[in-house]
Amino acid sequence: MRWRWIGVGLAVLAVVAFLGRGLVVEKLTLKRGADAYLVGYPLVTMMATRDALVQPPAAMNAFSHARYLPDGQSSVQVVAPARDTYYSSAWLDLREGPVIIEQPDMGERFWLLPVLDAWTNVIADPGTRTLGNDPHTLVIAGPGFTGETPAGAQVYRSPTDLAWAILRIQAGPGVAKLQDGFTIAPLSDPSATTKPAVFDEPRSTIDVRAQVDALSGEAFFTELATALEIAPIDPEAARTLARIGVTPGVFDVPTGAAARGLADVPARVQAGMTEAIETGQGSTQINGWRVPPMILGDYGSEYPTRAVVAREGLGANLPADAVYATTTVDATGAPLQGDRTYTIDIPADMPVGAFWSVSVYDSRGAFLPGQVDGLSVSGGPDEPAVQITVSPTKSDGAWLRSPEQGPFRLLMRLYLPEQVVLNNQWPYPPVTTSG
Repeated sequence: MRWRWIGVGLAVLAVVAFLGRGLVVEKLTLKRGADAYLVGYPLVTMMATRDALVQPPAAMNAFSHARYLPDGQSSVQVVAPARDTYYSSAWLDLREGPVIIEQPDMGERFWLLPVLDAWTNVIADPGTRTLGNDPHTLVIAGPGFTGETPAGAQVYRSPTDLAWAILRIQAGPGVAKLQDGFTIAPLSDPSATTKPAVFDEPRSTIDVRAQVDALSGEAFFTELATALEIAPIDPEAARTLARIGVTPGVFDVPTGAAARGLADVPARVQAGMTEAIETGQGSTQINGWRVPPMILGDYGSEYPTRAVVAREGLGANLPADAVYATTTVDATGAPLQGDRTYTIDIPADMPVGAFWSVSVYDSRGAFLPGQVDGLSVSGGPDEPAVQITVSPTKSDGAWLRSPEQGPFRLLMRLYLPEQVVLNNQWPYPPVTTSG
């Protein structure tokens, strides 16, 4: 997949020489800095997210279980949170050796435990799709591990010593028992299980995205250089960072005209990333829905895509496990407005192996304040067709509560999508204006 340049429009560099050497240096630094910013944004965001989430009683190499579903009154550190799965997570420090995760019998409940490396690539995807629902022993090892692992264990290797395991369990009764059945211990002593932290409500209102976006160019690249000490990088990306003076543990801060170019980097690239989302760059448009590229979680050298996803939806699943499509327009392309009524005709036999949902958010991806009713609608793969009404006032049947006025967005989640979805050949049901 090819993205058009989302940082800054710098195609005129060839003629800038006529305007003076200082301006050439400034613009060249801006160009190189933008490339490096896109490479490093996921890593800096991961470090900031870890710092926000690993606060007492939470700890490294231990699960934190959320016993609540997010709503408009509860702030969480993700964009467009889901109400159809309960979340747990564990930040893993693998420098002292692998960890062993015991997974309980999940019965008929859908579950998913992707593990992300420090660059947000999914390096393990245990779950209903890959392992089934019987109990399993999982081992997560870092890049330097060469020892033995238990017979029969599922072994996953992270290229970085920092990793993030994000557990999702389908909402339903008995979720606390299922969450508590997941345990973490060092491989060197499997009996030394760590104590999980349990939260009945969100404990932090830190806006990680705003925190990262507020960093100056110098501060951003300084933090990136520090993070590189525990997060190996691929050679192509390393060369990109070196051109701006970033190497593991060291940022060679520019001066003069180069410093002016560096100062412009964050705002210019963030504007480009915002534009990429607003215009749907890289996505596939189907009946008004924007379907993200099918490389999420496995980005390769698609650094701009990886950066945009880290900013807009950190912790993205592999498409084979779940596809999220979003829309801010109706079937005619007109922006969704809170003072109007819309319908979505969900067909029978949705192309999912687990379940589907449609949720409504404000324009920034937060649940609307007020009552919980009307925030999300969900169903299974073999259920009859259903018409969802989207309106500010409650409607009979399936209903999503839009704001009284102003723009909003809808998000459709397809868990264990069928191949027709992964091939972008499924006709997503359009959002139709009613009346």
